[in-house]
Amino acid sequence: MWLPSSRIRMRVVPRTIVSPSPGPTTEGGRGRGPVVRPLARGVALTPVGRVLLDEARALLEHADRLRVRVSAAAGVATLTVGILGDGTDPGVSRLAAACRRRHPGVGIRIRGTDLTDPTCGLRAGLVDVALTRAPFDESALTVRTLRSDPVGVVVRADDPLACRGRVRPAELGDRRWFRFPQGTDPLWQSYWNGGRPREGPMVRGVQECLQAVLWNGTVGRLGPARTRRARGAGRGAADGHAAEPGGGGVERG
Repeated sequence: MWLPSSRIRMRVVPRTIVSPSPGPTTEGGRGRGPVVRPLARGVALTPVGRVLLDEARALLEHADRLRVRVSAAAGVATLTVGILGDGTDPGVSRLAAACRRRHPGVGIRIRGTDLTDPTCGLRAGLVDVALTRAPFDESALTVRTLRSDPVGVVVRADDPLACRGRVRPAELGDRRWFRFPQGTDPLWQSYWNGGRPREGPMVRGVQECLQAVLWNGTVGRLGPARTRRARGAGRGAADGHAAEPGGGGVERG
């Protein structure tokens, strides 16, 4: 940047103090109320907020089903694929390339889902097949295992375990873990919580898991692609002792 002279003047700006806002609210014909409530660290949904979130998800899922039905009525060959999490697994790219070669006339529609539904909407009829991870309730589904991966434990970068090459589940027994909400598949919930009930923040997505570790010092299991990414984002990651049952493809039986 060019300066007209060597003399630099500085102006002191008074510090601005921002008071916390009461948060967003909703107002209807019969009532109103806050959507979120402040916590010591962050915010949490109120009962009103949870209702609105559930209803919004239901509306979006209905829109997805409508789009699929319209395409089917128009005679367009479309396969809807559900992908768990953020879709960063490198195996997805290889599967996509193979699908294009073998089925060039079929349109592929991708539906990403959060970590609370390991079937990626398959049971609700939102997708035709799913690329996901085990374990979960496989009743009425056809499951094909594509591979098995080791599991990583995500911790803060300044955690004593961050420099370890291997961690056993027993070493995490007294920690707070990130958890999935009520209604999540019990087998899925139990596996990612190390086989027993835990205390800790509720999460749905990969970023929520990573931020819970960064801000709250919680721990939790994640797949290998996500623990590699965590190593470069202010968090540490050590390899877990247990192997992940596997990633695979799922379709309705």
